[in-house]
Amino acid sequence: MSNLTAGKLLIPYSRLARKKITKFSGPQGRIDKIREIITDLLRLERIELPHFVGYESRQYAERLIDLAKKYGDKHEGMMEMADYWILEKDLLPKLFQVIVPRYENRLGPYTQVYKLPIEYQGKGIKKICMELKDNALPPIQAAIPNRNHNNFKLIIFFICIN
Repeated sequence: MSNLTAGKLLIPYSRLARKKITKFSGPQGRIDKIREIITDLLRLERIELPHFVGYESRQYAERLIDLAKKYGDKHEGMMEMADYWILEKDLLPKLFQVIVPRYENRLGPYTQVYKLPIEYQGKGIKKICMELKDNALPPIQAAIPNRNHNNFKLIIFFICIN
């Protein structure tokens, strides 16, 4: 039996992101926030959150799914780790019976991240949308602006003539 514990899931991350997450609640608050995000991601399969929290939480979610694929639900250490990182215990069967079989033939990554436009009416915080790949939700389509450069060239031409 391997020595798989919750401490094996620690992932190094930049001090700046750690500082933003731990601003008010310290290191344990940072871990609690990541646990909440992982739980929401497994429940909803698509969430919207600030980018500095999202990118760090993504690494933990990827690692959790990867270890769940490797060890399965019969491994005592894996069940202990999943029990720690997933706050709602009704999601444990979903992890092992729905999400792990979905990614059996995939090496990773298991999540997709999309940058969202900055809302300047509020605090102007950069946000991302993080989702599990191959979910049943409708796909996200990137908004591509109409970049018709012919009109731009005409406008520049008329400005230069005048």
